Amino acid sequence: MSKEGAEQIMISYNWEHQEEVKEIKDALEERGYRIWIDLHNMKGDINKAMAEGVEKSRVILVCVTEAYKDSYNCNKEVSYADTIRKSIIPLKLEKDVKFDGWIGPVIGSKLWFDFSNFKYFKESINGVDKELRALGVKRYGNAPSSDMDRPLHTLRVDGVCNWLKGLDIDDATITIFRNNCVTGDDLQHITQEELVDDFEVRKFVAKKILRNRDKSLAKASPSVVKPESKSPTAGSAGTSATARTATPTRVSHTVQVKAAEAPAPPRPPKPIATPSTTQRFHGPGHQSLVDNLMEKGLIKQIRVYKAMLAVDRGDFSMNNPYEDRPQSLGYPGCEHQRTAHGRY
Repeated sequence: MSKEGAEQIMISYNWEHQEEVKEIKDALEERGYRIWIDLHNMKGDINKAMAEGVEKSRVILVCVTEAYKDSYNCNKEVSYADTIRKSIIPLKLEKDVKFDGWIGPVIGSKLWFDFSNFKYFKESINGVDKELRALGVKRYGNAPSSDMDRPLHTLRVDGVCNWLKGLDIDDATITIFRNNCVTGDDLQHITQEELVDDFEVRKFVAKKILRNRDKSLAKASPSVVKPESKSPTAGSAGTSATARTATPTRVSHTVQVKAAEAPAPPRPPKPIATPSTTQRFHGPGHQSLVDNLMEKGLIKQIRVYKAMLAVDRGDFSMNNPYEDRPQSLGYPGCEHQRTAHGRY
């Protein structure tokens, strides 16, 4: 589909929440949607510009806040969209806002999505994406519509959890993956024995996950050779020598290789989450540390997330700066967890 073939989606909002609305706009554009939004405060004939924006749009995303409900122009905008029978998807930007007053009859019993807490931003965006696809909204060509369509190795922890949800995996199993911080790259190499013995995933669930994992990998990279199955053979202990490499640890990883390439060394076992380790969110670098804090809900606002990324702990601490604990600054003092993590 050409760029011109994408159908327009209009975001109707009040200027007090422009920063949050920009995040929604950017996330949807990354998925191939064509977004129309007033970022520069319409001038001239506002009614004409508003009407054209509504008329040319396939769907209207209505960002409901108290300020939005009090705005005369917002009232006209969404009421006109309802009058000409445009599809409307309500987005709730404030926790306690109610769909009452003039907006009540417009919203009615429509499915709405909660963007009042940044912790659930990705989940809400996935919901909006799913609703837009259900409405048949045309997008730019070759854009992934959800985590189910993205290359497996590119998924982070939340992406893997959304991928599992798409397979109808139970919430308890998804929580296990989240607590162990399993990324798409980890999922490529994980084995059934690890899922069952170390992660305590039920065997039939583990089989379903890995079966869909292999389908996803085969679809993305036809040249990748799947790991050989572990079937008992004569003179063996029930494990194929080519499928499993002996290591000093109890857990080893089956490594996928391309044809005519030597196998890579086995990956180290992933630590199992316990009550003592799930409260720590170390990272190999500053970006991963902040991402872990965001994924675990310790950072709940986009402005805090951006502020944390702007200050690298490695510039202030000499030893292990990206461990989730107070760090020495080389002086009679330390970088406290509150300032290091933004836990507020």
